[in-house]
Amino acid sequence: DGLGADSLAEQRGELLKACKMLGDVASLMARAEQEKSTRVVGDRMKESMLAQNREITALKAQVAAFQGHAAKLSAENFDLTRRALAVQRRLGRAEHTRDALLARTGRHGEATRGGRGGE
Repeated sequence: DGLGADSLAEQRGELLKACKMLGDVASLMARAEQEKSTRVVGDRMKESMLAQNREITALKAQVAAFQGHAAKLSAENFDLTRRALAVQRRLGRAEHTRDALLARTGRHGEATRGGRGGE
């Protein structure tokens, strides 16, 4: 009976040792899986950041293009405004000349009423 109890205790000890080893292996496997998951997440984050950087670069290029376009439009607007003011000044001088000629001929009132001078 004593030998059987010693043998049973020895088997129990070996079984506990085997269980501990299995637990250690399971722990190592879990840690490896976690590291793999962390690596996968890290790789995905890196890919996402690279994609975002590409998108940011493209947006910066668009902004630069729009700024160039806006500057060109601003210059064109300035030029058109300058031309419009020049035309407005010439029109003012032409109206002044017309009024002076009409005043000499005594027909100033006809021009202001929309007449064409003889109608």
